[in-house]
Amino acid sequence: MENSTTGPSRDNADNSSISSTRIVRVHWLKFLYHSWKRISIFSKLVITCYIVLVLAQVVTAITILITSAGESCDQPLRTFVIVYLVRVIVSCPFSIGGHFQREQRRMMISRRRERDRIREEQVRLRRARRRQSGVTANLESSSASIHSTIVQPQSSWVTASGEKLRSIIDLFAILWFIVGNYLLFTSNNCAIEAPQLYYTTLAFILMGYFILILPLILCTSAILCLPCVLTVMRALNMTEISGMNQGARADEISKIPVFRYRATVSQTGEQQQQQQNEDVVISKKSNGFFAKLLKGYRHHDVSELEGGSYEEMRITPSEDAMCCICLSEYEDNDLVCKLWCGHHYHRSCVTDWFRLNKKCPLCKQDFRGKEYDEFSEDEEEESSSRHGNEFQMDQINATR
Repeated sequence: MENSTTGPSRDNADNSSISSTRIVRVHWLKFLYHSWKRISIFSKLVITCYIVLVLAQVVTAITILITSAGESCDQPLRTFVIVYLVRVIVSCPFSIGGHFQREQRRMMISRRRERDRIREEQVRLRRARRRQSGVTANLESSSASIHSTIVQPQSSWVTASGEKLRSIIDLFAILWFIVGNYLLFTSNNCAIEAPQLYYTTLAFILMGYFILILPLILCTSAILCLPCVLTVMRALNMTEISGMNQGARADEISKIPVFRYRATVSQTGEQQQQQQNEDVVISKKSNGFFAKLLKGYRHHDVSELEGGSYEEMRITPSEDAMCCICLSEYEDNDLVCKLWCGHHYHRSCVTDWFRLNKKCPLCKQDFRGKEYDEFSEDEEEESSSRHGNEFQMDQINATR
């Protein structure tokens, strides 16, 4: 009797455990599928390249370990390759999960952006009320009611532990990179006795150097050709970046007053001749592909809107007639946008800038107006207080 009663119960327990594992597996697959659909083109490109790179490293390391079974030298290169392989496999889920977490933050920023659009009318009402009554107490109470939010802890114990493990793995990768350099530089006969292990280790070390130099290359590219970088960022949907204010809508950018730049005629004949000579020298040096590309990019609006009528603008002194985004001087017939704060830029440059960031590049004020700038300051105070509360909640959860 006991066997007849315990048998079905065990079968039910096994079936329930199998069904629960299937449910968990299905939920994970759905999570990965929806997360992949939500991430930007840039994140998909980065994840794809990273997975291809990891697979190439894993296949290469396993193949070399099998084919070089009889090789040995004065340095433990085989141990280095094995540990390197394990580190790559372990760090892969953490790196991919980091992209999905950044996408969740991006979605939160997008929701906040939609909320800001709804509150724009409230900003105008607050400004009108302040001008009429001049009383700030009511405004503070209304502001508190607008910005009141329920603080919820966004990072659980699992997420915090994952971040710590990822930091430990990254630190170990740096230390192992240093160990690999030491093994290569101190080896005497590895290139001859164990060539497969030696050159595989050399390839992994060179890849590490490339990863270290890559941020410097990107930073240099952003400094030397900022307009092209802004265009690429907009094309890859890199608008939600940590630390960068969100961009503006097309209808808001179209309201910026546009002028046609005219050079001043106060130069003497000798100065004009000298300027012409300098222009000839510069034109001879700037016949390259990238110079033509940047020039065509900057004057794209001029070629399309030659028939448009714009108010002319002259800038004195002439040294100030320069766009600080592309670091180029204004030329005759260039379309220039002048903001309410008094700063001016090329129309094409500032359009791409405001699609990513609503702040003026020089004074960091909202280009839409002073009232929006004050509202953004209130939002930043709210965000800082909210992040402070979230940090306290994380500390409380960590101590539990």
